[in-house]
Amino acid sequence: MSHEQPFVDYLSRLAERDRGAMAALRRGLRRPPGQEPAMYPYVIPWLHDGLYPWTRDVHFIVASLFASHPQAGGGSRGNMGAHWHTLVQVKQVPERRFVALLRTGPDRLPTRLRENVNLLRANKVPVNWHQLYHDLIRWTHPARYIQSEWAIGFWGQSQIPNQSQSQGETE
Repeated sequence: MSHEQPFVDYLSRLAERDRGAMAALRRGLRRPPGQEPAMYPYVIPWLHDGLYPWTRDVHFIVASLFASHPQAGGGSRGNMGAHWHTLVQVKQVPERRFVALLRTGPDRLPTRLRENVNLLRANKVPVNWHQLYHDLIRWTHPARYIQSEWAIGFWGQSQIPNQSQSQGETE
């Protein structure tokens, strides 16, 4: 299933041609979503009446995070769990940081994501921004299925020892 998002495509085009816009969007990293006026010219046109407040916030969150780490574009696959799986292959990072991200509620999510995207950027791990946008829109679902999908993206790529290896280790 394709999760192409026109808003993310717009951010990609903006990153290619307007460094000033990227600087304005990065200013939103240290403020609550929607509280940085410098972001308004780039995000407000994508908002419309009737949007849920969380959906509105996601636009601001994704825009500011994207501006901090625009590397990726169409080259990155998977979700944040898969990105973390890649990260632990490159650098030894405590798993508890990823678990903390999975536990995060919407009020602390912008800060926690900023920390995680900074870590991914520092280690040259690209982000699938289309997938992140899609996932964040659904982050507050009571079933927490996005968090489960991220867990599968992270731990689901691990090799499970086969039965004979497990028995050989315990004998």
